[in-house]
Amino acid sequence: MQYNDNDYQISKEKTIFYYDYHQQRYLVYSDDMGENWQTVQRPQNTTIECIQFIDSKIGYMLEFEDVAMGTAFGKISKTTDGGQSWKDINYGIGEGTDKTFKTSSKIKFVNENVGFLTMPQTSGESSYLYITKDGGATFNKLELFESDIYDYYNLPTEESGILKLKITQGSDGDYNGGDFVTYISNDYGETWNPA
Repeated sequence: MQYNDNDYQISKEKTIFYYDYHQQRYLVYSDDMGENWQTVQRPQNTTIECIQFIDSKIGYMLEFEDVAMGTAFGKISKTTDGGQSWKDINYGIGEGTDKTFKTSSKIKFVNENVGFLTMPQTSGESSYLYITKDGGATFNKLELFESDIYDYYNLPTEESGILKLKITQGSDGDYNGGDFVTYISNDYGETWNPA
């Protein structure tokens, strides 16, 4: 199997990955840096795109059930018991039953309320970023400024409670040597300022 950077986690709080065996999927995790391991069986009719835990108990998973021409149909699920059970909390961006993700979408939660979802275009030229402040129930588009140059929003990184958001030019950008702009937030996404 091949893993991407987002479909497993290795940290002090949680180590988790998945594997498929005899047409079954299993999540394997440890809360004590590999001393003890637990295994949970999961349905195999999805593709796991992201697994992320904010502590040993609370985690989020982005799974796709089907993809077509850059659009993905799936869900974001949440666990509060370390990965034993999962509850579906979101089915994508859109109205009514027309909710979707992009095939390159990723999620990142910084606490139990605030999280982010990327919606990259298939061409890689641009990417929208959505923020949730209600634990993933709803997402709103985060647009810090209008630009035809800096239009590729990446997932923010976090260090010591400070969020850093890098906005690049995407695959079609070569302005000023392909540079980028950075915004920071000290209040978990309520306000953003240029770095």
